[in-house]
Amino acid sequence: MKSLEITKEEKNALKIYCEWEHRYINLLTYGDIEAVNKLNNDRLNIFFEEYFLNSMKTLKNIYSAMVKYEKNMKNMGYDSRNVIRGTTLSEIEYLSRQKGECNKILSTTIDELDAKQHAGSKVIGVGEKNDKTNVILRMNIDSNVPYIAVNEVLQEESNHPRENEFAIAPFSIVDEIKHMSSWNGYEYYSGKVKSQKLEKVDNQEELLNDINANINNIPQLVSEYMENKYQKDNLLSMRIGDLDSKDRKIRSMKLDEVSNNMNSLENKFNNIRNKMIQYAMGICYDAKEKVDKEYEAELSEYKEAKSLEENKSLTREYMNDYMNEISEILQKMVETTDRYNMYAKTLGLTWNAGVSQEVLMQTYSELKNSVISRIEDDNFLMENISHR
Repeated sequence: MKSLEITKEEKNALKIYCEWEHRYINLLTYGDIEAVNKLNNDRLNIFFEEYFLNSMKTLKNIYSAMVKYEKNMKNMGYDSRNVIRGTTLSEIEYLSRQKGECNKILSTTIDELDAKQHAGSKVIGVGEKNDKTNVILRMNIDSNVPYIAVNEVLQEESNHPRENEFAIAPFSIVDEIKHMSSWNGYEYYSGKVKSQKLEKVDNQEELLNDINANINNIPQLVSEYMENKYQKDNLLSMRIGDLDSKDRKIRSMKLDEVSNNMNSLENKFNNIRNKMIQYAMGICYDAKEKVDKEYEAELSEYKEAKSLEENKSLTREYMNDYMNEISEILQKMVETTDRYNMYAKTLGLTWNAGVSQEVLMQTYSELKNSVISRIEDDNFLMENISHR
């Protein structure tokens, strides 16, 4: 259906995301303050207003394409899809702490060999750099979760044509995660991807202005947080037995101070991050609502046209039977008239029925054309078909 065709702009957004922007865009809505600190300096540069706005446009186009693809698959009979993700134990633990909430685009595949290439790799936004746990997470994508087969859509424009990547929409729930087995250096988990209820954001402009006014502060917040964490780690590493009572008191007071600083800085970070997540969720809601409305309108129009055509077909069949009956009646009238004329002639009477076959057939032809005209009149059909 036309409303479910992925546009050039949407395809281009998906291409850009797969080529390089996946390294950055997910960090805007995913990962805690310590995970953001592990980024290289160039990635910290994503926290400025122009990049955020451009990234949100990219995200909206990708989400729209995902909604369209999922609907197309459902129309083809695919109510769910089994996929695999190569990851680390840190991400499994992070998802558990977040109650399964996944606010980023989740890259998966249908090929276990592809998944194994990414197992043990550092996951952007979570985990320690030294986490090399090879995890294979098998997931079933539930109905109504937007997703997209990247290479199927990009085709020759894909930079990785041999990969069978399936990208799952952000704001999904990775639920029911269970450890299944350990084999050949891999930890196997299972899970289910469920849809998360998106919320409409009415104050998008106000929210965006608030984000733009504060997003530049994130690198500084992260830096100060880590400085305080470094001090805290040093204080915690002190041997209390080597300190006198005065130094212990100073240590305790300093520990409270840096802990309070860390909490304050993290709250400021989370406040900005939560607004970014809310804004991203809002534009994804808008993208889905737009696709849903256009699809429902086209589907309604299609069903109406199909119903009308079916009614036309039935009406034609009905009218053909009706006209055949009229034709038989008229033919019998002609035959009866001819027979009476013949009887009158045989008896020497001067009586003539006066109804010729030509006149009757002309009447039949005019009646037939009138019926056909009404069959082709959609308004007439809509008004009268229910009364047949």
